[in-house]
Amino acid sequence: MTPDQERQREHFNSIADRYHAARRGANHQLLKRLMWARFFRKINLRLPDTARVLEPMCGFADGLDILTEHMPGKKIEYQGYDYSERMVEKVQPLRPGVVVWQADATTYQPPAE
Repeated sequence: MTPDQERQREHFNSIADRYHAARRGANHQLLKRLMWARFFRKINLRLPDTARVLEPMCGFADGLDILTEHMPGKKIEYQGYDYSERMVEKVQPLRPGVVVWQADATTYQPPAE
């Protein structure tokens, strides 16, 4: 890891609590609902009945909520990873059963399956 990458990872770790609080605010939640509703109205996303999803830079695994809300009736098998260990530590107790780990999106190599 380069010094710049390490500095960025440390920064993300240091702001994890503030990031989580800001993303739970009423204004952010409203904006996110409006934005994603418009997005899903404009595209014709077809997922299988059971969709396997990997979300890089997952933060608090919001992608799972977005897909669940806008793809009713679909089973989402969700996994995610984030650059910040602190984010991963915070999301794991908030989402039991969801698989989330720490990884760098610029270097991550998924397993063959």
